[in-house]
Amino acid sequence: MQHKKYYYPLDALRFIAALLVAMFHYTFWSSVPETTTGKIFGQIEVFNAFASFSYMGWVGVQIFFVISGFVISNSAMQGDSMKFLGGRILRLYPAVWICATITLMFVILNGVHDFGDVFPSYVHTLLLMPNNTYFYQWIDGVYWTLAIEISFYIMVFLTLLFKNYFSVLKLGAVLTLFSVFYLSVSIASHYFPEAVLVKNVAGFINDNNYVFNGLFISRYGCLFSVGIYLFKLSDSGLDAKQKIILSVSILCGASEIFLRNINFIYATNINLSPILPIVIWLFSVLFIFLFSRASFSNYTPHKPVLVALRTMGLMTYPFYLLHDVVGTTILNELIIYGINKYLSLLCVFVIIGLFSYVISIKAEPVIRNALMVALSTFPRALWFSRTK
Repeated sequence: MQHKKYYYPLDALRFIAALLVAMFHYTFWSSVPETTTGKIFGQIEVFNAFASFSYMGWVGVQIFFVISGFVISNSAMQGDSMKFLGGRILRLYPAVWICATITLMFVILNGVHDFGDVFPSYVHTLLLMPNNTYFYQWIDGVYWTLAIEISFYIMVFLTLLFKNYFSVLKLGAVLTLFSVFYLSVSIASHYFPEAVLVKNVAGFINDNNYVFNGLFISRYGCLFSVGIYLFKLSDSGLDAKQKIILSVSILCGASEIFLRNINFIYATNINLSPILPIVIWLFSVLFIFLFSRASFSNYTPHKPVLVALRTMGLMTYPFYLLHDVVGTTILNELIIYGINKYLSLLCVFVIIGLFSYVISIKAEPVIRNALMVALSTFPRALWFSRTK
């Protein structure tokens, strides 16, 4: 069994990606009345001056998925399927329980939903059940990315469970294959909407097909695959076939961002260029490639810079879960109170950052330890590592 390394620069990239998503929601997506942030904010186009560049902040999610593919491959090196599963449970649930509870309070305070309407969604979120199960949704729309992550974790878990027959690298290749099919058909349906074959196939693989797009993450699988193969490249190198798979995965990742940009054009009726989000994503891939090859993992974590990077990494998860409904509600109230909108924007980043710090450093470990004790009553297979 190999021991996993820790790649501190990825914590900084992860945190920057979360900031990009938050900036997108606060200064661009809030101007769309039909969105959750738009309903809370109510002051359309307050930050219209930022829209020319903040529209691309959604690409932070695509960066998350590449990082996840990388670090989960690192975790999977230990080869213990149940230890991996336990580690994911301990990583996901404590922050969700805390952040969903805080979000519940803010949802009630902002008046968008009544308690009776939102409480089932709150319970639904605490259990991390698939969205729309029994007609309930998560308490905050940003949780949709967790469903994608969980599907990927399940695939890795099954891969480790049957590691004598399969591998994480093969999983990455399969994910890319699914993405090639999905993205080819989806982009073709945009340019050739009346083609009968394209229309029929696109109707089958649309985003409402839970099996194809939920369980097999056909749209986003290539992004995880990029991370998987970047990790293999940094760890022991790639052969010619694997380099081809990585190249195809990167091309598919750029295509997914291109398709996502088209989706946003339809949603906003604004002509948005895909170039900037694609460039930012490619730069992030290059960043992971360069810094994963450096010997950061051999440095002692007691050095102040590395401690700061690790703290940023731990803060990212609660920051992401809180920034949307909670952050937008705070931002809206600050502006209504009469505080300068730009100062309000800065304040909300600081406030959500402080919340995230307290949750990740103080609250999460307490719940995680209690959950670990509770799970320790299960069979030996559920002895596991704490975080990725």
